[in-house]
Amino acid sequence: MNTEDATVRIRALNAEAPEEVALVAARMKLTLMEVLGEARGSAMYTPEWLIARVRWHLDESVCVGAVFVAESLEHGVVGHTIVRRADDDGDLHGLFATTFVLPEARSVGIGGLLLNRGEAWMRSLGLPAAMTATSTTNAPLISLFEEHGFVVHDHHGEMLRLRKPLT
Repeated sequence: MNTEDATVRIRALNAEAPEEVALVAARMKLTLMEVLGEARGSAMYTPEWLIARVRWHLDESVCVGAVFVAESLEHGVVGHTIVRRADDDGDLHGLFATTFVLPEARSVGIGGLLLNRGEAWMRSLGLPAAMTATSTTNAPLISLFEEHGFVVHDHHGEMLRLRKPLT
């Protein structure tokens, strides 16, 4: 699988396809299990809560958000990113709420394509910066974001936030 021969495209999640929403929600659970360990990650949220969370990001009445998927012509949806506008005590920014690429599809640029699409969405809203938060143990995600110009903004216990100016 690669990104150079146009076998992967980034597109908006089809909110009218329940199976696609459920797939992204299931991959959110995989992210938690990968980062926090199987026992802790699998116990955090029910599948129904995760599906509701994906849908929350798509409900314009409660959230300015979007969900983008990476789709391979051969393998279907191989990754996603969920983004939203966030305002933390007057610090308006775009937030990468979650980014995930299947392990077998990593290291070929798909994560970077997802970040680029998320950043473009944030810029279209005029947001001055992009951020994400993750566990300090999530080395692959930290590395991906740092490769795309993000720097550690702050630490809170087991969590850290990375930030990148967009203007």
